[in-house]
Amino acid sequence: MTKLIRAEVYKLFHSLHLWLIGLAYLLLSSSLIPDYIRRGMSWFQSSIYVGWFFYFMLAALATTMIGVEFDHGVVRNLVSAGNSRLNVFLAKTLVFVASGTMVILLPLLVHSLLGCLISGEAIDLKTMLLLIPSFMATCMPFLFLGFLFRDTGRTLGVGLILFILKVISVNTPSIMKWAIYLPYGHRIQVYFGIFYDHLADGFIIDIIWIVVFLIASYAAFRRCDLK
Repeated sequence: MTKLIRAEVYKLFHSLHLWLIGLAYLLLSSSLIPDYIRRGMSWFQSSIYVGWFFYFMLAALATTMIGVEFDHGVVRNLVSAGNSRLNVFLAKTLVFVASGTMVILLPLLVHSLLGCLISGEAIDLKTMLLLIPSFMATCMPFLFLGFLFRDTGRTLGVGLILFILKVISVNTPSIMKWAIYLPYGHRIQVYFGIFYDHLADGFIIDIIWIVVFLIASYAAFRRCDLK
């Protein structure tokens, strides 16, 4: 499995996909930051609020890291070469979730640093670290779509539909009531200053999301016919 993980990391760092998606996420979220700063928000608050607008980038990441691999027969070849499906699944899952988490976390780090340098704001590293489980959990449904559909078109298409549903849910009047149960809603809790009031519950919910989608993703991959 170590060799599989090294191979995934090698492919990742020698492909433009992750870097382009990460850069696009950073630039798109940065384009909205000035407007919210003019409204009196801090750089960190602004980044927390606008970041989830661009979670559709996770659908693109799942498409390039998982869907394309199935389309090109890479996964079939890995299994045919004697690697167990479980090891292939774990290697791809580990690298995908780590990559997705980095893509989400990068703008928060950059904007917090800019807020420190430009406005003298303190860098809230503790909150960013505590949000990592929710970022990981947010990646899991897109991972599931990748292993469920095993192609580029449906993974991206349904991933975008999932993103739209997330946007709709965040804009419902009762979002503050349900935010604790939604990993991507934990950003809203941070924005409104109630994140630490539900810290333990939020962490447990993130773990549940991760485990449920991890099992569902492997079940979809385990039962599929690799062609």
